[in-house]
Amino acid sequence: MEKYGENCRFILTANYETQIISPLKSRCATFTLLPIKKEEMVTILKRIAENEHILYNEEALAKIAEVSKGDMRYAINLLQTLSTMQPITPEMVAKKVGDISNLISYLKTSPKLALQEADKLLQTMDEREILNQIFTHYQTLYLSSNLPEDLAKSIFTLIAEADYRMAVGASKYIQLVNLIYEISSILISNNSNDNEVKKGNEGSSLLW
Repeated sequence: MEKYGENCRFILTANYETQIISPLKSRCATFTLLPIKKEEMVTILKRIAENEHILYNEEALAKIAEVSKGDMRYAINLLQTLSTMQPITPEMVAKKVGDISNLISYLKTSPKLALQEADKLLQTMDEREILNQIFTHYQTLYLSSNLPEDLAKSIFTLIAEADYRMAVGASKYIQLVNLIYEISSILISNNSNDNEVKKGNEGSSLLW
């Protein structure tokens, strides 16, 4: 980089800058790119699909944009993968990215069942995708005031720690297993202590 710096420029892209070694990072100017808005992602996906003659459902592209969380590269790769099974439908997107609803349910009752469900999901998803969907689920609950403050703090801390360890090179599978076990233990302990909200609100349900 230093030898050819006068007539050459290097552009490095990374989702996790912590994985770039310090000597290299110190020689670069860092630009943080914000996630792309869902509406903009759908517009780009439409253009790609039409240029590549890919048959699609409008809702399917919206679903791809939703699960991509502003990551255009992930969205394009997902579109490319799904293009082998045209026309692309929302159901196909959901099947490809995985449905973690069973995993979320098992987190509240059994770490063992939650881990078994995670192993099934890993057939079509990677560990980071599962982690991100777990985060999105609890973030949604928290923002809608359906997740107690103390639980939110504990769960978000666990997710952040697992995400960091994955980013710096730790085993993604081991980190996911530990995360699932820890979150499940917290939820089960909380349910036990509260005795289903002290059984005082009959007919109500615990969303988390």
